[in-house]
Amino acid sequence: MDSQLKSITEVFSETWDLYKQRAVPILLVILLTSFLVIVLLCIFGIMMALGLGGLDALTGHVQKGACSPLFIITALFGLLVVCILIFWSQAAAIAITVDTDSGIMKALKDGWKYLIPLGWISTLYMGIVLTGVVFFLIPGMILALSMSFCFYALIDDDLHGMDALVASRQYIRGHWWNTLGKFLPVWLISVAVGLVPYVGQLLSFMVSPFLLLYMLVVYRDLKEAAAEVNLHSAPRRLWTFMAALGILLPLLGLVGALVTLGPQLPDLIQQLQQKKSQGGLDEPTRTVSDRTVTLHVPYTLLHIEGRDTLRVCYHEANQQQGSGLAKVQLVPLNSGVE
Repeated sequence: MDSQLKSITEVFSETWDLYKQRAVPILLVILLTSFLVIVLLCIFGIMMALGLGGLDALTGHVQKGACSPLFIITALFGLLVVCILIFWSQAAAIAITVDTDSGIMKALKDGWKYLIPLGWISTLYMGIVLTGVVFFLIPGMILALSMSFCFYALIDDDLHGMDALVASRQYIRGHWWNTLGKFLPVWLISVAVGLVPYVGQLLSFMVSPFLLLYMLVVYRDLKEAAAEVNLHSAPRRLWTFMAALGILLPLLGLVGALVTLGPQLPDLIQQLQQKKSQGGLDEPTRTVSDRTVTLHVPYTLLHIEGRDTLRVCYHEANQQQGSGLAKVQLVPLNSGVE
């Protein structure tokens, strides 16, 4: 019964007390892990650029859509590194949230300890929710909330894989609307805080420990009200099937796109090459007269970079009939032309 649970006022009060005690170490872990992720990504980007022959070569690969084996392998490796770092950052943040006696270094170490289990649970969770959303929109949203405590079940109760997802769902069973009612105000506040001009990102960062602690308080309250649960009485085969299907759906979509567009790819590539050879996708044509530069460029390429700061005079900009080109006059700021 919902009467066994704490009221939203009690949850806010308990969370605020924890926030005053634990906000600083949680913020430090989030800040440190985020900094390390950014640094490692920068290092990887530099190594990737050097391995492909420099920054210009890397930019050329991206702009031209090059699909050389080296580029694909390097990009996939970079994606794997990003996923690992994100999972580690999340695991460390939840670890220091759950363990009130944990220090920063212990949380970072626990992040590596729970890295693979959290990554696996995240994969199962996203697979189940994606299947629910694609085939049954409303049930997908219900499952997203019902199984959202799986990460706390991992670190607080040492439940792995499907056990963590099933435990979260069973704890919330019978209290779904109560839990949604407690989460909605917090979600709305976090969104509103993030939209504050200039300082929204900073405020969101300061609020993040409160959100983590709030979920912990709600999770432990649900667990206490549910007492013991039987993890093997749930329809595990159904959840396993939904998780597997959700994991395969993006791959099936990619295969379907390749099968559908595959026969047309040679023609599309040939058309792009023809346009490029005609100069339509390369450099804009330039006409220089005194200190005035007139450029004829496609509307999609109206991004001009130069050594001098230029002001775009839009009074001469017009779309030419059937050409898709804009006539734009660029004038140096110190020319006195308005």
